[in-house]
Order: sequence, then C-alpha cells, then structure tokens
Amino acid sequence: MLPHRLRQIIETTPKNSLALISHSDIGRVNDAKSHLETYTGYLWDWWPLAPRIPNLATGEQHLQWKACHPNFTRNITVLQEHAEAVREILKIAADHPPKCHCCTTEKPPRASCMALRSIFRPVLGLLEHDKQRSASSGSSSSKAAMAYTPTSNNTSRASSSNISCGPTAPSPTTQPAPTRIIFGVQGLRKSLEIEQIEICSQMNDQIFFPEPKKRYKKHRLMVSKWFSPFQFHHCDFVRFRKISVDRVFFSCEGLPEDIVVANEYEHDPKPPLGKIPLIEPDVFAACLDSCDDGCKWSVLGPWLHDCFQLQPDKERITCIPKKKKEFAVKSKSDAENLVWGIQPGHAVSLVMILIYALVPLLSAFGFWIYWLAHHPEDWQNASVPMVTAVTLETLLLSLLVLSSRSRLRDERR
Repeated sequence: MLPHRLRQIIETTPKNSLALISHSDIGRVNDAKSHLETYTGYLWDWWPLAPRIPNLATGEQHLQWKACHPNFTRNITVLQEHAEAVREILKIAADHPPKCHCCTTEKPPRASCMALRSIFRPVLGLLEHDKQRSASSGSSSSKAAMAYTPTSNNTSRASSSNISCGPTAPSPTTQPAPTRIIFGVQGLRKSLEIEQIEICSQMNDQIFFPEPKKRYKKHRLMVSKWFSPFQFHHCDFVRFRKISVDRVFFSCEGLPEDIVVANEYEHDPKPPLGKIPLIEPDVFAACLDSCDDGCKWSVLGPWLHDCFQLQPDKERITCIPKKKKEFAVKSKSDAENLVWGIQPGHAVSLVMILIYALVPLLSAFGFWIYWLAHHPEDWQNASVPMVTAVTLETLLLSLLVLSSRSRLRDERR
C-alpha cells in the first residue's frame, strides 16, 4: 500500500510529469547545499537557486515531478518497493488523472487589468447606485412594495451577518459547527501566542493559507520580519502544552494518536497511515507563497515573483488537525493541557545571507576605491572600512554556526 503522500502526487499530477530517478549524481552545487545544511543544522531557502535534492541511500529512488502551480520541479525520496509500485501504476494510468491540477489551473488576472478595474470601479459603482435609486423611487408608489421592502432588507441583513467563512454560505440551520486549527507563534514572551483559526465548511486551501501569514505577522516585530535571516518558510505539526493561564509552550512534534484524543480532532489521514509531515515543508512553503486575486507583485515577472493561485479545493487543509472545540487558553482549569496544531517553521534565506555578506563588503570596497582615487598614498585609512567589514562578516558567520551547533546539541539531549 502506497503512502498517502505518494497517492496524492499520482492522483494530482500529469503522467508525463512524473519520473523515477535511481542515480544520485546530482552535481557539485547540490552537494555543497547538502553539506551546508548538514553542517549548520538548519533548513535553507535556496531561492533564487533550485531547491536541494536529497541524497539517495541504498534502496531509495527519487520521484521527480513538475507541479503546475507553482511551476517548479519537486523531488521526494521513495523506497525501492514503492518505486516499483509507482511504475506499475503509471503503465495503466491515464495521461491526466481526475484530480489533475493542470486541468483546473486558473491564472490570476494581470496587474494591468486589475489597475484598470480599480480605476473604473468607482464610476461603475456610481452608475449602479443611480440605477438602484431610480428603481426604488419608481416602485415607491406601490403599497405592496413598500410593505415588502423592509422585510427583504432585514432578511438579507440577517443572512449576511451569518457568513463568517468563505464567500458563500448555506442556511445557518444546515451549517455544521466550525472547527479550529491551533496555530502557535513565538512573540515577545517566552510562551507562545496561540491563534485559533476557524475552519467552516466553505474554507478551502485558497482561503486558508493567507491566514497563517497574517497571524504570524501580527505577533512578530518589524525588525525580525524584514531583517532576520530566518524567514517563515512552512509549518510543523506539533503538540502544545499549557502550563498556566495563557501560557502555552511547544512540547514536541506529533499528531493526536490516542483514540480518545483523536476523536476531538478532524484530519485525514490519521495515524498509523498519517505520518508527519502530512504536508512536506517545500509544499507548505509553496502554498504560503500563493497569491490572491490581483497580486500587485505580478508586474515583476516570473523570475522575481512566480505568481500563482491555489485551487479552491481542500486537498491540503484536510491534512491539518482541526480541533472540534475551542481551546480554553485563558481558563484556570488544567483539564485540557495538551493540544495539537501547527507552528511556524523557519528557514535560512540565501537572499538575506547574501545581502548581509555582500552589502558591507561592496560598500567598503567602493569607499576603498574612492579614497585611493582622491588620496593615492593613504592606504591605511582606505583599508579601515574593509577590515571592519571583513571582521563583522566573520562574526556574523561565527554566530550562525555557533547557534546551529548549540541547537543540534540540545536536540541530541
């Protein structure tokens, strides 16, 4: 029986985009990435370079496929017996499976179209308002219409107030109770800031994935968001422990496995079929990078900004554990001190590291050239900024390595 993730890939990917690779010769650049990640102990975001391809062990192969959104090549390591099963399935599979994303991919509107739409929207709104006002004034002579109008207004107002998730909602009597995804963010306190994201029946991947980014930015300082080399990359499936009122800490990675506890959560697949990560970090990162309608960054082009939209399905949100009842964070009772949810996972941004490495060096080198051009014999003063920049670069790299070493030592304990 194939793992859930492999079945998910086969069911949503065109047949000609899948390939099994048995060799491990993946280039020196990839080897350098692998050594750097192993030495530092951190996950790295290699953009604008290609993601790192994992090294193969004995009895393993790479399953490589090209996703339609986002448009880049992905790799996953599979066992030999699973690779043979995938080959047999691909022999009889259709070119495009029923759930293939390529058949339903919708590109977001271009920024120029959105700009024109935003310019003409006020004019169209005024015309629509005048039309409605003239229609209402024409029907005001009818007493039946006058008696009916307040009722319809009250009804529409009441129905719109019940819409809490998604653009459309059924009748309030048929809508099931919303569940909640527990999202813990490290803020200014030592304990985590808990956000409970409500999930109703209309919630899908397209609506959900912008929410973790908004909740994350809510509890992070501007300095850490813009200048930290550790950027919000994905989410880990974890267990939280409440030790006091409004004091929740990270406990360990995991899923609700106990039968009694598992009944309080909704997610698929569940253990033992479901194993963490239910959503791979690179897939979660791609979903977090998805765009809304009218993305303003699409004018930068595909190299600087790969603009894409998720489909309005529930393929990935189904995998995340959702609590059926609200987590009483501020309650004094310890009856519910363990909860399961997701927590931000960070990756070292290659772009930020290059900025911190190159900007001081290039600035110092530019000053060195400028000073020698005006003071040809004053080499000592020209070299001071360069020496200072090199010293700061060495200190920065040393702090990064030392922090990674200490983190690895704590994990081994």
